[in-house]
Amino acid sequence: MASHRLGQTRRLGEQASVAHRNRRRHPKITQRGRAPKATLDRRTRSSSVGETLARGCGAPAPTPARHDNPVHAGRATGRPPPRRSCSLSCPLPPPTYRRSITDRHTAYSRHVPSTAPYDEIADWYEHEFLTRSRGLSRHPLGIDSALRDLLGAGKGPCLEIGCGTGEWAAMVRGLGWTPIGVDLSAGMLSHARGRLPIAQADAVHLPVTSSAVAAAITVMVHTDMPRYPDVLREVTRVLRPGGSLVHVGVHPCFCGGFADRSDTAAVMIGPGYLDGNWTTESWTNQGVRDKVGAAHWPLPDLMHAFLDAGLMIERLFEGGAPVPTVLAIRARKQ
Repeated sequence: MASHRLGQTRRLGEQASVAHRNRRRHPKITQRGRAPKATLDRRTRSSSVGETLARGCGAPAPTPARHDNPVHAGRATGRPPPRRSCSLSCPLPPPTYRRSITDRHTAYSRHVPSTAPYDEIADWYEHEFLTRSRGLSRHPLGIDSALRDLLGAGKGPCLEIGCGTGEWAAMVRGLGWTPIGVDLSAGMLSHARGRLPIAQADAVHLPVTSSAVAAAITVMVHTDMPRYPDVLREVTRVLRPGGSLVHVGVHPCFCGGFADRSDTAAVMIGPGYLDGNWTTESWTNQGVRDKVGAAHWPLPDLMHAFLDAGLMIERLFEGGAPVPTVLAIRARKQ
């Protein structure tokens, strides 16, 4: 009788052990044999930028829900919007994710500041500053010519870093590309909505997976980015091999706090060109520098920043007359 009970106890123990091993191998099997309720993992959701990358060129961008829009997320809650990863699969990085920018110990910033300098002037920039050149057959600084010459026709996602109000999205789309915009300023992005898919992010920590975009552009923004050499390294990361960056910016030799352009026929260059600094000094109160400030790199330093980032300079363009105001560069990831 005792041996019978002992054998029965052993069989029950073996069955319990097998059930325990099965639950460890198949965690979705519960004690009642039912799968747990489905839940939406944050890491599987997509942003409008990621959806555009996944669709490729030519497809219209869907209208994101209010809670999915990075601009609305920050303005509605008063908190910085969650930083979304914009890849072909669009997973959100886990909270402890780290990656290297210029240093292997640099932390991946999951949030962006709730305010940016351009927030205060976004309406003026859109409705007053930009209207001075809208509707003209040619841009007075040659920005449109620079994009046609250096970016040219193409297909695939084209990421505009510092897209602002999305002023150049239509032209990029007209060249065959699918424009996608990233900017730090929620105020500027509020005007860009409807012109292109957008995300609010720091340019040094782009919410885009490595080797995801065919082309990238920066248009008149590099002086707004004190860490522009780091931005160029980040651009190299997100570009596909052979992808190109078109940089359109103020000419470092003839524009800056050291230059007096009140007489366009005779620009006066004072001390300060060799000093890489941030300044609000300007010869006019009708521009941007006196309102939000601007960084400056002498020409060799700017060229070296491209080369140090792994971008091979291919072609140059100068715009504006009689003294150039714009220097544009096309560089390619090797």
